[in-house]
Amino acid sequence: MSVHELFRLLVGEIGISRREFWYELTWREVRAIVDGYNRRRRDSWDQARLVAYHVAYCMGVPEGKTVPLITEWLPFYWDRQSESDDTDGNDDLPAPTPSIVKNLRRQMEEYNRAHAADTTK
Repeated sequence: MSVHELFRLLVGEIGISRREFWYELTWREVRAIVDGYNRRRRDSWDQARLVAYHVAYCMGVPEGKTVPLITEWLPFYWDRQSESDDTDGNDDLPAPTPSIVKNLRRQMEEYNRAHAADTTK
């Protein structure tokens, strides 16, 4: 996930402040927030699948057919992941170095200045 995508997710969708994103969160905290957000989204998809499954089979099953498992009927990618695949953010991805963070902050400031100039025209 690129820094732009992380920024869009954390600031734009989750609602974390820009200052907190750039200056206060550690890499481990970012991973925990993203994992929690994804888990919430996954739960709502699982609920929707359960309702659709029950609607599809509420009138019974055609003769000679068996009801498939819900994960076979409408599989999601997380159904294939085992519990041992959940690493709680310890997936050996390197944390950004201070020089990378400094460079990203500089790029963001340049981007903000450029867009501030565009909005004053």
